[in-house]
Amino acid sequence: MSYSYSRTGVQKRMEQTSNRYGNRISILRLWQPGERFEYALAQGGFKGESYIQVIDWLADKAAQTLAQTGRLTVVVQDNGSLHTSLLVRQQWARWQEQGLFIFFLPSYCSEIVGIFILIIVSLITTFIRNASSPSLAREARVVGKRLDISGGKSGSSTYYYATFEFPDGSREEFGVGSKIYGMLVEGDLGTLHSQGTYVWEFNRRI
Repeated sequence: MSYSYSRTGVQKRMEQTSNRYGNRISILRLWQPGERFEYALAQGGFKGESYIQVIDWLADKAAQTLAQTGRLTVVVQDNGSLHTSLLVRQQWARWQEQGLFIFFLPSYCSEIVGIFILIIVSLITTFIRNASSPSLAREARVVGKRLDISGGKSGSSTYYYATFEFPDGSREEFGVGSKIYGMLVEGDLGTLHSQGTYVWEFNRRI
Protein backbone atom coordinates (compact mmCIF):
# COMPACT_ATOMS: atom_id res chain seq x y z
CA MET A 1 0.00 0.00 0.00
CA SER A 2 1.38 3.41 -0.90
CA TYR A 3 0.08 6.84 0.08
CA SER A 4 1.27 10.02 -1.54
CA TYR A 5 0.29 13.49 -2.67
CA SER A 6 1.13 15.63 -5.67
CA ARG A 7 0.76 19.30 -6.51
CA THR A 8 -2.35 20.50 -8.30
CA GLY A 9 -1.89 20.14 -12.05
CA VAL A 10 1.09 17.76 -11.72
CA GLN A 11 0.60 14.22 -12.97
CA LYS A 12 1.04 11.58 -10.28
CA ARG A 13 3.62 8.88 -10.98
CA MET A 14 3.91 5.66 -9.02
CA GLU A 15 6.88 3.42 -9.72
CA GLN A 16 6.05 -0.25 -10.21
CA THR A 17 9.05 -2.23 -9.07
CA SER A 18 7.33 -5.61 -9.32
CA ASN A 19 4.78 -7.19 -11.61
CA ARG A 20 3.47 -9.33 -8.77
CA TYR A 21 0.19 -7.39 -8.73
CA GLY A 22 -0.01 -6.76 -12.46
CA ASN A 23 0.16 -3.39 -14.18
CA ARG A 24 -3.00 -1.90 -12.71
CA ILE A 25 -2.95 1.03 -10.29
CA SER A 26 -6.09 1.38 -8.15
CA ILE A 27 -7.21 4.64 -6.57
CA LEU A 28 -9.45 5.13 -3.54
CA ARG A 29 -10.97 8.62 -3.71
CA LEU A 30 -12.33 10.80 -0.90
CA TRP A 31 -14.16 13.79 -2.34
CA GLN A 32 -15.79 16.64 -0.44
CA PRO A 33 -17.44 18.82 -3.11
CA GLY A 34 -16.01 22.31 -3.18
CA GLU A 35 -13.60 21.54 -0.33
CA ARG A 36 -11.05 18.82 -1.02
CA PHE A 37 -10.12 15.74 -3.00
CA GLU A 38 -7.85 13.19 -1.35
CA TYR A 39 -6.86 9.73 -2.50
CA ALA A 40 -4.76 6.66 -1.86
CA LEU A 41 -3.07 4.50 -4.49
CA ALA A 42 -2.44 0.76 -4.51
CA GLN A 43 -0.61 -1.41 -7.00
CA GLY A 44 -3.03 -4.11 -8.13
CA GLY A 45 -6.20 -3.56 -6.10
CA PHE A 46 -7.41 -2.61 -2.63
CA LYS A 47 -8.06 -5.35 -0.09
CA GLY A 48 -9.89 -5.19 3.23
CA GLU A 49 -6.75 -4.40 5.20
CA SER A 50 -5.59 -1.59 2.92
CA TYR A 51 -9.10 -0.12 2.76
CA ILE A 52 -9.24 -0.12 6.57
CA GLN A 53 -5.89 1.69 6.67
CA VAL A 54 -7.33 4.51 4.59
CA ILE A 55 -10.53 4.76 6.63
CA ASP A 56 -8.52 4.62 9.89
CA TRP A 57 -6.61 7.66 8.65
CA LEU A 58 -9.91 9.39 7.85
CA ALA A 59 -11.34 8.38 11.25
CA ASP A 60 -8.37 10.03 13.00
CA LYS A 61 -9.16 13.25 11.15
CA ALA A 62 -12.85 12.82 12.02
CA ALA A 63 -11.98 12.52 15.71
CA GLN A 64 -10.07 15.81 15.53
CA THR A 65 -12.99 17.50 13.78
CA LEU A 66 -15.42 16.18 16.39
CA ALA A 67 -13.25 17.37 19.28
CA GLN A 68 -12.70 20.82 17.78
CA THR A 69 -16.12 21.59 16.28
CA GLY A 70 -18.60 18.98 17.53
CA ARG A 71 -19.31 17.97 13.93
CA LEU A 72 -19.50 14.38 12.71
CA THR A 73 -17.89 13.16 9.49
CA VAL A 74 -19.97 11.18 7.00
CA VAL A 75 -18.82 8.96 4.14
CA VAL A 76 -21.36 7.92 1.50
CA GLN A 77 -20.30 4.99 -0.69
CA ASP A 78 -21.68 2.13 -2.77
CA ASN A 79 -22.40 -1.40 -1.58
CA GLY A 80 -19.27 -2.95 -3.10
CA SER A 81 -18.02 -6.13 -1.46
CA LEU A 82 -14.87 -4.35 -0.28
CA HIS A 83 -16.96 -1.81 1.64
CA THR A 84 -19.21 -4.40 3.30
CA SER A 85 -16.88 -7.33 4.06
CA LEU A 86 -16.97 -8.85 7.54
CA LEU A 87 -13.54 -7.46 8.39
CA VAL A 88 -14.68 -3.95 7.46
CA ARG A 89 -18.03 -4.24 9.25
CA GLN A 90 -16.18 -5.11 12.44
CA GLN A 91 -14.58 -1.64 12.34
CA TRP A 92 -17.80 0.36 12.02
CA ALA A 93 -18.48 0.75 15.76
CA ARG A 94 -14.89 1.90 16.36
CA TRP A 95 -15.09 4.45 13.56
CA GLN A 96 -18.42 5.76 14.89
CA GLU A 97 -16.82 6.32 18.30
CA GLN A 98 -14.31 8.57 16.50
CA GLY A 99 -17.10 10.56 14.85
CA LEU A 100 -17.01 8.85 11.44
CA PHE A 101 -20.26 7.41 10.10
CA ILE A 102 -20.54 5.40 6.90
CA PHE A 103 -23.72 5.35 4.81
CA PHE A 104 -24.47 3.34 1.70
CA LEU A 105 -26.21 4.28 -1.51
CA PRO A 106 -29.18 2.07 -2.46
CA SER A 107 -28.93 -0.35 -5.36
CA TYR A 108 -28.76 1.51 -8.65
CA CYS A 109 -31.94 3.15 -9.81
CA SER A 110 -32.84 6.12 -11.99
CA GLU A 111 -33.55 8.22 -8.91
CA ILE A 112 -30.19 7.51 -7.28
CA VAL A 113 -28.82 11.03 -7.78
CA GLY A 114 -31.89 12.57 -6.15
CA ILE A 115 -31.65 10.15 -3.23
CA PHE A 116 -27.98 10.96 -2.79
CA ILE A 117 -28.70 14.70 -2.69
CA LEU A 118 -31.51 14.23 -0.15
CA ILE A 119 -29.20 12.23 2.12
CA ILE A 120 -26.46 14.85 1.99
CA VAL A 121 -28.87 17.76 2.55
CA SER A 122 -30.43 15.99 5.54
CA LEU A 123 -27.04 15.26 7.12
CA ILE A 124 -25.71 18.76 6.55
CA THR A 125 -28.90 20.26 8.03
CA THR A 126 -28.49 18.12 11.15
CA PHE A 127 -24.83 19.04 11.54
CA ILE A 128 -25.56 22.76 11.23
CA ARG A 129 -28.41 22.53 13.73
CA ASN A 130 -26.24 20.69 16.25
CA ALA A 131 -23.29 23.04 15.80
CA SER A 132 -25.51 26.06 16.47
CA SER A 133 -27.17 24.50 19.53
CA PRO A 134 -25.92 25.23 23.04
CA SER A 135 -24.05 22.58 25.00
CA LEU A 136 -26.27 21.38 27.83
CA ALA A 137 -25.60 19.54 31.08
CA ARG A 138 -28.90 18.27 32.51
CA GLU A 139 -29.91 15.88 35.26
CA ALA A 140 -31.57 12.91 33.60
CA ARG A 141 -32.71 9.31 34.07
CA VAL A 142 -32.31 6.56 31.49
CA VAL A 143 -35.79 5.25 30.68
CA GLY A 144 -35.23 3.30 27.47
CA LYS A 145 -32.71 1.78 25.03
CA ARG A 146 -33.12 0.33 21.55
CA LEU A 147 -31.19 -0.85 18.52
CA ASP A 148 -31.90 -0.19 14.86
CA ILE A 149 -30.27 -2.71 12.53
CA SER A 150 -30.48 -2.02 8.82
CA GLY A 151 -29.00 -3.66 5.76
CA GLY A 152 -29.14 -6.95 3.94
CA LYS A 153 -27.05 -9.97 3.04
CA SER A 154 -24.16 -7.86 1.81
CA GLY A 155 -23.81 -6.00 5.11
CA SER A 156 -25.67 -4.28 7.91
CA SER A 157 -25.39 -1.22 10.13
CA THR A 158 -26.36 -0.98 13.79
CA TYR A 159 -27.51 2.31 15.31
CA TYR A 160 -27.93 2.85 19.04
CA TYR A 161 -30.58 4.97 20.77
CA ALA A 162 -31.34 5.89 24.37
CA THR A 163 -34.26 7.79 25.89
CA PHE A 164 -33.73 10.13 28.84
CA GLU A 165 -36.27 11.67 31.20
CA PHE A 166 -35.63 15.09 32.71
CA PRO A 167 -36.80 16.61 36.05
CA ASP A 168 -39.72 18.40 34.35
CA GLY A 169 -41.06 15.05 33.11
CA SER A 170 -40.12 15.57 29.47
CA ARG A 171 -38.37 12.82 27.53
CA GLU A 172 -35.96 12.87 24.59
CA GLU A 173 -34.45 10.08 22.52
CA PHE A 174 -30.86 10.47 21.30
CA GLY A 175 -28.67 8.50 18.95
CA VAL A 176 -25.59 7.45 20.92
CA GLY A 177 -22.33 5.65 20.22
CA SER A 178 -21.96 1.96 21.00
CA LYS A 179 -19.62 2.67 23.93
CA ILE A 180 -22.10 5.00 25.65
CA TYR A 181 -24.96 2.63 24.82
CA GLY A 182 -23.17 -0.29 26.46
CA MET A 183 -22.65 1.67 29.69
CA LEU A 184 -26.27 2.78 30.06
CA VAL A 185 -28.72 0.85 32.23
CA GLU A 186 -32.41 1.71 32.42
CA GLY A 187 -33.06 3.51 35.68
CA ASP A 188 -29.60 5.12 35.85
CA LEU A 189 -29.56 8.67 37.21
CA GLY A 190 -26.87 11.15 36.24
CA THR A 191 -25.87 14.17 34.19
CA LEU A 192 -26.42 14.13 30.44
CA HIS A 193 -24.08 16.28 28.37
CA SER A 194 -25.57 16.97 24.95
CA GLN A 195 -25.56 19.42 22.05
CA GLY A 196 -28.58 19.37 19.78
CA THR A 197 -29.15 15.71 18.92
CA TYR A 198 -25.59 14.66 19.83
CA VAL A 199 -24.70 13.12 23.21
CA TRP A 200 -21.19 13.82 24.46
CA GLU A 201 -21.38 11.71 27.60
CA PHE A 202 -23.55 10.55 30.49
CA ASN A 203 -22.07 10.75 33.97
CA ARG A 204 -23.83 8.20 36.17
CA ARG A 205 -24.59 9.28 39.71
CA ILE A 206 -23.07 6.80 42.16
